[in-house]
Amino acid sequence: MSLEEPEIVQRLMQGFKARSARGLPLCVAFVWGDTAHERCTISLSQGEAKIVPGSHSELSLIFSSESRLRELLSGQCTAVELFMRGDFRTDGGLPFVLPLLNAFTAAN
Repeated sequence: MSLEEPEIVQRLMQGFKARSARGLPLCVAFVWGDTAHERCTISLSQGEAKIVPGSHSELSLIFSSESRLRELLSGQCTAVELFMRGDFRTDGGLPFVLPLLNAFTAAN
């Protein structure tokens, strides 16, 4: 991981749990805030996660702000709570969303 990676991206990768990602072969974008620069695309394959800048994602997990993503990663709230508050949405792949988030969050 590059030293230039935003701290939130480092937290995503440090919190990754391979055992929770088995069977999730896809490329996912974590998006937060309002600009295209506030995103991290991660490829999952065979239980490994790799940052793949500029790649097309098959699924986007969209958070209203970086602080909301931090809350989820730290286990302070769940994706369902964020969704109910209007702070989280996805562009599809509903069967994958919760297992995918479990692979990156503290609450597992």
